[in-house]
Amino acid sequence: MIIKRNVSGNAMVIVRNVDHINGLASGLKKGTIVIEGNTGDCLGMLNNGVNIRVRGDVGDYLGDGMWSGEIIVEGNAGYGVGVYAHGGRIVIYGSAGDGLGQLLKGATIVVRGNEGDNAGFCMVSGRIVIVGNAGSDLGNWIIGDSIYIGGDYESLGNNARVENSQEMTQHFFNQY
Repeated sequence: MIIKRNVSGNAMVIVRNVDHINGLASGLKKGTIVIEGNTGDCLGMLNNGVNIRVRGDVGDYLGDGMWSGEIIVEGNAGYGVGVYAHGGRIVIYGSAGDGLGQLLKGATIVVRGNEGDNAGFCMVSGRIVIVGNAGSDLGNWIIGDSIYIGGDYESLGNNARVENSQEMTQHFFNQY
């Protein structure tokens, strides 16, 4: 409740010692939150304009259903980053687990490291940039937009449209 009250007042909030708390900074609409340490699942779920920076690792379902704002993770992320995200940006400096950008609806997701299996499953719109390598079924049943990958991938899924573009991934790497 303290986070919501302070962020609603547009104050920057620094959160320490989160010790894997689930649902942190979910459903907020404005402000800036800096989290020092590792968080649990569902960080920034339904984010609608908050800028979140994590100085650590995050659990599963980062930015699930997010509408706007930006989430930057200086470590690694778990399963299901950006599932059903309609807008905003998610940037992961490390690697991400399986299921990145499933049912993506318009957000941009950038992973500087590697990604597991099934990135972009049933992706409708948005952009996924993987600077490192990806696992199997990349872009499986993709409907729209693009996945950019700087490294290798194990296999493509059905309807996959992957653009191997070192120039584009370098552009995003430099941007974030």
